[in-house]
Amino acid sequence: MPAERLCLGCGVRSDETTFCPIPPQDRSGLFKATVRLMRLMLSNLPLPDITDDELQLRNALLPLAHNRDGHFLATLSALLLSLLEGKTDCPISGVFGAGKTRAAAAIISGLITVDPSLKIMILTKENVASQAFAEHIIGLSLPSWIEAKIGRLVGYMALQNHTTSSTRLDIPTAHRHDVLRTKQVIIGCGGGFRHECASRYSPVAQWMSEVDLALQDESQQYRNLDETAAIARLPRTCIVLWLGDHRQTPGGLRKSIVARRFRQKLLRRPVALRGNAEKVQPNTLYTVVARYLTGTPLSPAYPLVQLMRPDPLSTEGARDQVEALAGELLGTYTPWLAEMVPRTALTVLWLAMHRHEIDSMVALGLVEAAGLSGRQNWSLILSSSARVSRVPYEAVIAVPERPG
Repeated sequence: MPAERLCLGCGVRSDETTFCPIPPQDRSGLFKATVRLMRLMLSNLPLPDITDDELQLRNALLPLAHNRDGHFLATLSALLLSLLEGKTDCPISGVFGAGKTRAAAAIISGLITVDPSLKIMILTKENVASQAFAEHIIGLSLPSWIEAKIGRLVGYMALQNHTTSSTRLDIPTAHRHDVLRTKQVIIGCGGGFRHECASRYSPVAQWMSEVDLALQDESQQYRNLDETAAIARLPRTCIVLWLGDHRQTPGGLRKSIVARRFRQKLLRRPVALRGNAEKVQPNTLYTVVARYLTGTPLSPAYPLVQLMRPDPLSTEGARDQVEALAGELLGTYTPWLAEMVPRTALTVLWLAMHRHEIDSMVALGLVEAAGLSGRQNWSLILSSSARVSRVPYEAVIAVPERPG
């Protein structure tokens, strides 16, 4: 068990643990797959070397990539930027209905299609959440041989008690240990699954020893020892996507004294969504990217500085710069790339493909890698979509009490 992973899993803010930086080459499989997926989504024409499976995936994901909310493209950009920064965690926050699960399911489907050798683990709090995640993936109509690499672990009693419904991704309970070895993506739920993750010699723990990407759903409620042990058991190079609502009360809405104290205890743990990271929205993610575009006019990244500004591209030179950038990275250009979110994604892609020509972006300490300080101190927050009621936020979400 990596010492720094245990330190982060317990929510301890400390630099005492010896930390070895995690550059992109240490996550080469995941990094290359993310770059490839980004190119597939930004290009208005299929790439010359695109495969039939990637073309099918691209057609399914393009509506999400071109959605005006920018959630899918911003989440993909946040993941790629986190890999460039050598971060251990990538928090994605947003109210219920904002589209966090939809964006994450689409990205995971894209990554496993681009590189079927990746291993991805999805942890959910409830069976209904794991069912929703599975149905999002099924809805993309992936190639059958890709879908066969994805499995959902659901308990027998959960199906019998009708707390969830079965999906075609479910792994039969009687053969789960044998089938587990053939899966590259596992969707797990509940304390029983986390207990298996934490158990050193369980088949699940052995499978997750090679996980490239882990996703923790409803992570504002991340709290108990089983969850901590599951995260701590992940390999050093694994990056964790934390999904949830950073303002939602952890531990439920009960008003007893014990529940109130428990919530306050949780809020003192600076884990992922509860950290002090600067919150940026899809249309302000450029402010984080701009941190890495400093230097003299002779710096390779200097021409991109003018693209990371909030105002529209009003000058001819700026528009020409986007067109030249798209031509270099994608081989084609479309006016859609001049919008703020696609422009930010294009700049992140440039940083990924020219990382050897610029100053290192990799975090050197544990606290920086956790996104709690330095240039890596940021997290993405997705605004509510049209599916969310207009009722004020505080009326539908329990805002945490202030300690004291």
